[in-house]
Amino acid sequence: MLTSPLDTFDNQVIAHYHREALDRYLKLKAIGQSSRAALSGAFGYAYASVMNQQYYIDLIESSDAYTSALPQYVVQFKEHAVWSPEISARTLAAIATDQSLKASDRISAAKELNVMYGVTIVDENGKTRKGSMTLDDLLKITPSTQGAADPKVH
Repeated sequence: MLTSPLDTFDNQVIAHYHREALDRYLKLKAIGQSSRAALSGAFGYAYASVMNQQYYIDLIESSDAYTSALPQYVVQFKEHAVWSPEISARTLAAIATDQSLKASDRISAAKELNVMYGVTIVDENGKTRKGSMTLDDLLKITPSTQGAADPKVH
């Protein structure tokens, strides 16, 4: 007998009560989404808006249904890029331009983008200096030419 919504996430019954949402959660995790994003995207606002989301995430990700199915989902969605230079740049750009974040986080993201695109380089001593890219070079960057810059990783 179920006594609370959390009971439907019990290891023995989660697949029975939440099969469709669990499948979507598995897919989202297999393609690299965070657990919070997967909870929201698969189970919806009612679960994602609770104060202690981590309880639901822990129950889902420790269930036998999840742990036994995740490897199959990873194989099924292996063609989906979990990370790439494009995803990295877009993630950093989102951070750099998000006015709600701390200025230090935004500056760090901008610095990383500058290095990725050759606006600045980091020398062997860890000092940052102007790179070889000009403003005209930056404006010419398109998705097909993004790999053309010589990214320096530090």
